[in-house]
Order: sequence, then structure tokens, then C-alpha cells
Amino acid sequence: MTCAEVAGLLPTGSTHRLKTDDDFSLRYIAAARLMLDRVRTHIASRRDAWSWFDSFDCGDRIALALLRAHYEYPGEQETRWFLLETRQLAERLGISHSHLRNVLNGAEGCGFILQDRRNHQMGLTPQMLDDIREFHLAFWSWVAESADQADNLRRSTA
Repeated sequence: MTCAEVAGLLPTGSTHRLKTDDDFSLRYIAAARLMLDRVRTHIASRRDAWSWFDSFDCGDRIALALLRAHYEYPGEQETRWFLLETRQLAERLGISHSHLRNVLNGAEGCGFILQDRRNHQMGLTPQMLDDIREFHLAFWSWVAESADQADNLRRSTA
């Protein structure tokens, strides 16, 4: 919900309200069904980078680790190469190194990442960055919509 606030989709203080207003929290949980249905439908479609990564064990965390590495390195977004220590990442995520390499190689085949194996560097493609940005903005809008529905539930029962 904080991300929805930062994106300007919800008023400041909504996250605090969710944590402190028990009635709103219960209404939000009730209203979240549509959001969860949308997420499930979107993920099942496997039509974008986020859905593709999410289809693998730890895939969402692999994608987030790639995004973090991408944004930690300086340079132009479209040409930003970064070093990814795959053995350390696999250990940190609690997955095998071969599973991580298989996911990364598959992501390269789908056009989501670029790999320079000789220099042990990789980069994220504009397609991956756009897909993940679009998914998260849609997700945060669904979070905001659930908050609006929770408010409407209050008005309809008052």
C-alpha cells in the first residue's frame, strides 16, 4: 500500500490507516478478493517478464534481485551492465546454482536479459524493465482500488 501512496494512487496515510484502523483493515481484506483474482489471472497469462519469472521457484525474488542490481549500477538505463555473483545469489535465495543459471538462460532466450559471459556481466532489456514497471503499476492500482472499495463498503453499511 505504501508503494500505491508513493505512486500517487492513494492519499498519504493510507498505509498507516490500514495498520491502525481495525474496521478499515477488515473491509480492505474483504475488498481484496478482486485484486487477488486480477493478480492470479495476470500471473497465469505468462504474457510479460514478471509473469514469466514468477512461474519459477523463487522467480519473483530472482527478478527483484536483477532489478536491484540494475538500479545500483551507474550509467544509462538502457546500456547498464552489472556484475551478478550467481553463486552468492543462489545461496542467499536458498536455491541451487543450476536452477538460477537455468532461469537466467531462459530469461535471455525470452529477451528479458542480456549476458556477457566472458566478462561475467548482464543487463536488463527495455522489455523486461517496461514489463515489470507496468505490472507493478497495475498491481498498485489494484491495491488502491481495493482501498476505495473498502471505503465504499463503509459508506454502504453506514
